[in-house]
Order: sequence, then C-alpha cells, then structure tokens
Amino acid sequence: MTSVSAQSFEDIKVEAFKICQDFLGQPWKGLSFSEFGFSEVSGGLSNSLYCCALPENTIVKNPQTPKQFIPSRTCKSKDYRLIYPDIARELAKIHALEVPVRKVPDFWQKYFKKWLNEIEDETLQKYNKTFESGDMYREEFEWLTEEMKKTDSPVVYCHNDLQGGNILLRQDSASDGDHKLMLIDFEFGAYNYRGFDLANQFCEWSFDYNTGEYPYFEVNFDQFPSEQEQTSYIRAYLDQLVLEGVFQPTDVESEIKTILKEIDVFCMAAHLLWSLWSHKMTFLSVMDFAHKEHGKVRTQAYFAIKEKYLKREICNGGSELIVPDQ
Repeated sequence: MTSVSAQSFEDIKVEAFKICQDFLGQPWKGLSFSEFGFSEVSGGLSNSLYCCALPENTIVKNPQTPKQFIPSRTCKSKDYRLIYPDIARELAKIHALEVPVRKVPDFWQKYFKKWLNEIEDETLQKYNKTFESGDMYREEFEWLTEEMKKTDSPVVYCHNDLQGGNILLRQDSASDGDHKLMLIDFEFGAYNYRGFDLANQFCEWSFDYNTGEYPYFEVNFDQFPSEQEQTSYIRAYLDQLVLEGVFQPTDVESEIKTILKEIDVFCMAAHLLWSLWSHKMTFLSVMDFAHKEHGKVRTQAYFAIKEKYLKREICNGGSELIVPDQ
C-alpha cells in the first residue's frame, strides 16, 4: 500500500472503498462509490484514522460486523480528574476477565525486545550505523525486569495502553456526573503485571495529545495524580473487583498500600517502553506527531524517576510518591 502521507484524500477513499468491498462482503459489495460514506477521524497517534459508512437506509441481514457507531469523544487530559473513578472501575472489569490466552507476564519484555531489534535493524539499513542508545536500553531492560519481579504484582489480563485516545466518553453521558465510558483498542491486550496498567494510566495524566500544533503533545508532570488521587483511584478499582467477585472487601485497605508501592517501578516501565516505541515510530509513522521529541521526554522521565527511586531505596526504603521534576 502506498504511504498515506503521499496520497490525496480522494485516493485514500478509493482504496478504502475497494478494501470494504473485498473484505466485508454484502451489503458493501453492492454499494456504489457515490453511496460510500468516508471521513477522517482525529485522534490517532500512530495511524491515520478514517470512518467508512453505509447509507443510513441500508438493511443488513445477520451482520457479522460491528453494528453501531457510538457517538463519543476521546478522553482529554483535563478529563482525568473528573472521571478517574469510572476509568478505574472499567479497568477493574478488564482485570477480572479470564481470557483464554497464555498467562505469562511477558508483554513488556516481548515488545521491548521486538522494538529494540527493529530500531537497530532500521538504523543500520537507513544510516549504516548502530543504534547509539542500544546498550543503554539493554542495561535498563535487565535492571528493570528484576525490579518488576520483586514487586510480586499479580498477573491479570491488561489493556497495556490506556491513554486518553483509547478511552471514549460517550455523548449520552449524563451531565450529573454519570459518565459512560468505553475502553477501546486492545491491540496490546495481554496478561501482564497489574501494576503496569495502573501506573501507565497515571503516567498518561501528564500528557495532552489534543494540541493542534507541533509537536502535537504537551507534557506537565504537575498533573501526575497525587497520592490522595492515586488512593481514590485504587479504591474505586478494588471496590469494583469486589463486585466482580474476585476480591474480598476486608482486604481493600491493605491492598491499597500494596498497590501504591508498585506504582514507581511500573511508571518507569511505562516510560521506558513508550520511549522505545517512539524511537520505532520515527521510522514508520506517516503522522505529523513528533515521535522523536516524545521519546526524549519519556526517556528523561524514566531516568528522573529512577534516580529518586534509587535514592529512596538506599536511604530508608520509604514509599513516598515519586514523580519526575517539571
């Protein structure tokens, strides 16, 4: 397929029309091009997104494809403090699932190695040199893998990429605070340490991907949830697990303290993984998003947290909240 960035909107529409007819069958196959609904959807960080639609008067018999487009918008950074208990409850529902796939918590290691190898191959092919940060990433990989194991964080089915673009706030949500959320895009869904999903979501509070100009993201580490906010989030998360029948209400208070101790390690894991992803996307993405700059911010955040984490471990083994300096 030709790079999307090199195609006109009309060219992309023609190609999308052909794909829908080839792969979706009826009623798409009998659709004329003039009846084909096609529009660009904003919100993608790594892909250009488009909505393909049938005419409103189309009758579909025994559909085996998605039945409904739900009017909604993606979650913005300013929304987190308003809806985080709802996000926590939805995340708990996912963590309570018994999914018939392998339950080894190797998501982080799998993608870390995969992306690092791809970056090194691309760097060698494109620039005829080695990836200068390769040794650093390998060293941090070995150290952080051991730190994650030490947490004894439970292994659950995780979303693994719960950022605002993957949280939909439905338009039929009530104005009185009854928020209807949908968590989407399970591309990275896999069994993983519970702490990764929670910490990754907290890290995303600091990032705003809804800016309209370069570098197409803003970061403010002052927006990282306070310990009180983390506690409230975790309490809502655990209360939902109680409702799901996978956790005892008498254990909630002690488990809150346990989870809080997991956050620092898995915040480092999230920042380091997505910094590597950003490096990879500099080779592959056709988006205007500044992946290189985003990767630098993530790497800096990782080392800032690691420095404070090591000092804390050496001094007294305390559990105070650690966030990168602004």
